[in-house]
Amino acid sequence: MEQAIKQYCGGDDNIKLYQQDHEQLHITVKDRSLIEIKKLEKIAGIKLVQLTNSRLKIILNQEEKKMAKGKKSYTNIAQTIVENVGGQENVLGMRHCITRVRFRLKDETIANDDVLKNADGIISVVKAGGEYMVVIGNEVADVYEAIRKQLGLDGDTAVASEEKSDKKVNPFVKVLNTIVGSISPALNYICAGGVLKGLLTILTMTGILSADSGLYVVMNAMGDAVFFFLPLILGYNLARHLGGEPFLGLVIGAILCYPTVNGVDINLFGQAINATYTSSFLPVIAITAIAIPISKVLKRYIPGAVEGFLVPVLTLLIVIPLGFVFVGPAVNAIGGAVNSGITFLLNSVPLLAGMVVAGTYQIMVLFGVHSAMTSFSFMNVLAGNPDQVMAIVMFPSFAQIGVVLAMYLKTKDQKLKSIALPAFISGVFGVTEPAIYGVTLPRIKMFVVSCIGAMTSGAIVMLSGMTMYNFTGMGVVSLLGMVSPENPSFLYPILAAVVPFVVSFFIAFVVFNDKEAKA
Repeated sequence: MEQAIKQYCGGDDNIKLYQQDHEQLHITVKDRSLIEIKKLEKIAGIKLVQLTNSRLKIILNQEEKKMAKGKKSYTNIAQTIVENVGGQENVLGMRHCITRVRFRLKDETIANDDVLKNADGIISVVKAGGEYMVVIGNEVADVYEAIRKQLGLDGDTAVASEEKSDKKVNPFVKVLNTIVGSISPALNYICAGGVLKGLLTILTMTGILSADSGLYVVMNAMGDAVFFFLPLILGYNLARHLGGEPFLGLVIGAILCYPTVNGVDINLFGQAINATYTSSFLPVIAITAIAIPISKVLKRYIPGAVEGFLVPVLTLLIVIPLGFVFVGPAVNAIGGAVNSGITFLLNSVPLLAGMVVAGTYQIMVLFGVHSAMTSFSFMNVLAGNPDQVMAIVMFPSFAQIGVVLAMYLKTKDQKLKSIALPAFISGVFGVTEPAIYGVTLPRIKMFVVSCIGAMTSGAIVMLSGMTMYNFTGMGVVSLLGMVSPENPSFLYPILAAVVPFVVSFFIAFVVFNDKEAKA
């Protein structure tokens, strides 16, 4: 908080006096014109800001009156994170995934890794792919929002600085980070759609619901809608992520889903185009990524009086024909080629490929690069195409929790027990970072055991030909997405979850001892 306050007061060079008295700050500045009152008022923890001449009085809200009764406050952890990643001026961009707040920092070297790793509420810190990742766990969304408030952001304001980092980022990794950043805000709703489709399969499989009933039609719409209109969701999120107008991305997605342009021949500039964009992933990403910088350029030159409507008109007139003729078909072809390559690899050496991918997946999670491997497969599932890679990577978490449970039952160390139990519960639902960073990785032999156990799940997936049909979430709920709507059966998904769990549990229970727990 202190760094943010000083920044909005014109920086250290502009401050003559900075004094705190209980719940009040008294600041005297050289140039009062440099004080940004509105931004100071938005900082979480500040109740009132008063400016008299060159003297600033700030009353701090220690009672957190804005928080609902009984609701946990994330203000302190947000302040700790912002201060120790180098302050607001060091943050170029920020997003969150399922367990991590991911920063793009101007200079990673000034971040206080040790302070963050040892702070309450933070599991670990990981650096990979040009991102500085603070591992939080299940409460990551709440912490992310608290950090946004700490940075003085609200609504659709994106964290993005015009100042560029000196650190060079692999262009491929940068593209993947952008794609993942457009998915993350909608991930819970994508999971919800997948769960509903899985439940519908179970209801029809057991005869509870018939395919011609009204409830089936309504539930099918509930499950399909998020996938069918995925271009709208991704367009909105990506535009926001890139610091543009979110509704521009939303409209681009809506155009791509418009019925009369899907699955029909369209003659544009002498070319006949026939493509389907509903439930697609890459086309809206590519077109929106082109549209945002074009709209920013147009805003510089179009008069303010007509900018509001003229910029969207001109932007759409440029990018939509371009997208239909070139971008859409090209990215669809790229996605198909990548998917074909992965499929060829799995078909060539299926057993070995499955075991290697499953066995190393937790290592990829450890370094935060797992999304790079699964991005195209994830797109494949969202587009309605069953995918085997996604099936493989869903089961290593069961090996991890098998190890954690064995350690919990065998150890007499109460501190380890207190860490292991919540990590096990979290891991049941696919969030394994607390288990990895807090339990198995500090005892490296146990982490290796979990990787060995995970290899058995990869073998089962490949031998059974199991695929993911819908993304229903992670952990136990992912099993719903592995059930074929045509030939529903839970046998192989349950087997692929139970075997790595049992194998890892047994090995860990035999190998683990409390001497290692104290390492």
